[in-house]
Amino acid sequence: MKLFLKYLFPLALFLMTISNAYSEDKILTFRLVHPDQDKLAQRSSEVKIDKNQYELFVKDNESIWIDKKVELDIKDIKAIIIKIWTRSYSGKEEYEPITLEQIARTPELRSPSMNAFTAALFFTKQGAIKIQNVTENNIHRRLAVILNKRLLMAPRIQDKISGDEIAIAGLSYEDVKSLTGAINDSVK
Repeated sequence: MKLFLKYLFPLALFLMTISNAYSEDKILTFRLVHPDQDKLAQRSSEVKIDKNQYELFVKDNESIWIDKKVELDIKDIKAIIIKIWTRSYSGKEEYEPITLEQIARTPELRSPSMNAFTAALFFTKQGAIKIQNVTENNIHRRLAVILNKRLLMAPRIQDKISGDEIAIAGLSYEDVKSLTGAINDSVK
């Protein structure tokens, strides 16, 4: 029995650690940016941050305070299509679907500086309702898209999103690979 506990318990802890680390790599959330972010960016002393409610992210040298409350997450997404801006032989420019396998076969597309991909995310019925409500009730605020504890983008909400699809542009190969893996794993 001692041998069993001596080896089984450490093995169980090791497997739990691997499982937790793996699941943390699959986190995709949509969260609102602090309503006074513009004042915070100017280092205004009139705005106080509740660090129990907001956490700091940095993207492109911009410090962004983001609400810890999750508005949407990976369970609200049912599919993803990766697209790239291309020019056909006739000169027509358009977004074309591209697979991870096609990207993997093209070394220049995998460059860390190549942020040429757009991810079209398709929401579940519940997710479509959530994104409509969040965008309708928060016009002019920013909505952060966070993948694996890393801020992908935080665009300003210009209008209510109606429908079940949004596009996230300016992604790298690593971003689309992580995003695709996370979404495909969640819909299995």
